[in-house]
Amino acid sequence: MDVHSVLAQARSQTSGDFRQQQSQQALQQTAMGRGGGQIPSCPLPAGIQPPCQGQMFPSFGAAGGAPTPALGTASEAQALVLARWNEMQQRQLLIATGTQPARGLSGPHGSGGHGTGFGAAQNEKILKSESVEAGTSWSASAAMPKVPSKPQNLKSQAETRAISGPSQTELDSVTGKVASQSQTQAGSKNLQRQLLRGHPVVVGIILAEMEQEITTLMCDAYGNFLCSAAFQACTVPWRKRYLERLEPHIDRIAKDKRGTHALQTLIGTLTTLEEQDILMRAINRHVIELSMDNSGTHVVKKILLCFMPPFVEHVFVAVLGRLVDVVNSQHGLCVVKDLISKYKSPGRHQDLIVCKMSDHVLDMVQDPYGNYAIQHAMEVWGVPTCIRILQRLEGQVVQLSIQKFSSNVIEKVLLKAQPDMRWRFINELIQTDRMATLVQGQFGHFVAMRAVESADDFGQVQALLETINRSLGQTQCRRTKSKWEKVITAGAARLNDSNAKRASTKTFQNGDIASQRHPEFSASDIKTFQQAFGFNNTWPDSRGLGFPGIAPAGFGPISQQPAWGNR
Repeated sequence: MDVHSVLAQARSQTSGDFRQQQSQQALQQTAMGRGGGQIPSCPLPAGIQPPCQGQMFPSFGAAGGAPTPALGTASEAQALVLARWNEMQQRQLLIATGTQPARGLSGPHGSGGHGTGFGAAQNEKILKSESVEAGTSWSASAAMPKVPSKPQNLKSQAETRAISGPSQTELDSVTGKVASQSQTQAGSKNLQRQLLRGHPVVVGIILAEMEQEITTLMCDAYGNFLCSAAFQACTVPWRKRYLERLEPHIDRIAKDKRGTHALQTLIGTLTTLEEQDILMRAINRHVIELSMDNSGTHVVKKILLCFMPPFVEHVFVAVLGRLVDVVNSQHGLCVVKDLISKYKSPGRHQDLIVCKMSDHVLDMVQDPYGNYAIQHAMEVWGVPTCIRILQRLEGQVVQLSIQKFSSNVIEKVLLKAQPDMRWRFINELIQTDRMATLVQGQFGHFVAMRAVESADDFGQVQALLETINRSLGQTQCRRTKSKWEKVITAGAARLNDSNAKRASTKTFQNGDIASQRHPEFSASDIKTFQQAFGFNNTWPDSRGLGFPGIAPAGFGPISQQPAWGNR
């Protein structure tokens, strides 16, 4: 049987086209699995059926290049055609995957030109003969394109995954398992890594499965970390869906020690008016409750920091309505201090807070926490802004000075108040009947010490020390006396320093006058000369030293002595 008969018989097989398509699809799938792309199809010569499933493509023999008969073929002629078609398919596969060596096609045991296999020249000969038979022109450069010896590397594995998409293993690791994995440490970290990679399919699966259990996950030991990562990875529509599910449970989540962290992360990501409005509708009914809670106060503080003014106004109105209750709470104090810091500039909000504080200042200054709000207002706004609050304290200085918490406020007033108000406060302490009460108190000596250190009028310091001395004689407690003796010592030292400073200033003024008229003597030289000879301020010019206004003891006044310029 000749070749033409074999080809005619092969054309008569009806199943050849179907088996040809099946083999080409298998090759393309193999190429996509290795290189991520498709290869151009190489049609099988008409009448030649591809190998059946389970058969191997025919290989090539020794260095001579003679093909060996293919498995399952009818004759050597059909095997030769199949070998050529197989060679073309392998060549296209290597070109597509970027693994073809520079010298030619690789054999089963090495690169082209080594071991068994066709060389580059023989490949060109085969391709040229096939193109001539087909009646087309042939170009060596077109038939044998240059392929880089090394595959082109991508920048990172993350880009590779982004181009090729998630693998089936990654999809299987998250699909239907988000709720269970998020409550374990390893599972939560794995899901966070998947969110960080950012493939839309995987992220969508995680967000969709989290939606059903979002309230539980936010309060879970490991799920709250996943929720924080998911809020940062999701889009505005997803956040709206989460907010709608959280709305009925927002107070419980905010007061949970783990849920508060996830909720604060969510608040930090809300950027649109619609998102912030949904959350404020849920929190507006619980502002006071959350402000005085250990964990909820951080949520309210986060709203004051991140939300737009229309929504912060809801918090301001709610807190101002119950200012005394909130400010006298350990955690509510933090919210009030944030409001004071937020409204630093003069305006309506500042005036409302000052008015409310002035109405309840006596209650606030005596509270363990409320007194810090008054002090913070003086530090942030300044005493002139808080003058209305401080005026309510006048007449109560002694009573407030003997209490533990209010004495801190009185000390702050003495330190920062304007001179006229400081004078009035100290004047209340000088009165004898009230000083006796102050001396008997446990904290009064702190206020007295501050008054001695900050008084602008030294006469007032002297009067205060005299009043303390008279009242201290009625005290029998040695410990109390030792505390107040320190106050007296500090006051006496300040008076001595002031007297010494005035005397020194007068002496240096005289020295400056002498040094101006006699530049050859400095002021320090004149002072040293005074101390050595005991000269007073009436020493004449008779000794020839020419120090006007400085005379030794026993000489007449300077007006009776000749001046230096008249000599």
